[in-house]
Amino acid sequence: MTSKSTINRVTLGVAGKELVFLPLYASEEQVAQLVLGENRGLWRGIVRHLEDHGFPRRSQLIGGLRYVPGVVRYFERAELGVSLDAAGAFARDGEEHWEP
Repeated sequence: MTSKSTINRVTLGVAGKELVFLPLYASEEQVAQLVLGENRGLWRGIVRHLEDHGFPRRSQLIGGLRYVPGVVRYFERAELGVSLDAAGAFARDGEEHWEP
C-alpha cells in the first residue's frame, strides 16, 4: 500500500496479535484491507452486494469515505447476530456480592 492510505498497526506482545487503528472515516482501500487483509482485491466484487444488505454506504458529506464503526457493527451483526455495542445496552441485573 502507498503511504497515503497506510493503516496504522500495533503488534501486541501476546501471541503476536495486531491491533489496527483507523480514522473514524476510511478510504475504500483502508476498509478493504481491514475487512479482507491480503484478499483486499476481492473488495470491489463484494461491496455492492454488502451495501444491498445493510452495509454502510460511503458518506458524500465526508468525501466518499466509509464510517468505520458502522463497518465493524455490520460484521458484528452478520457474524455474531448482535453488535457488541447493542449487547452492552442491556440493563444490569443487580450489584455483585463476591464475599463468602
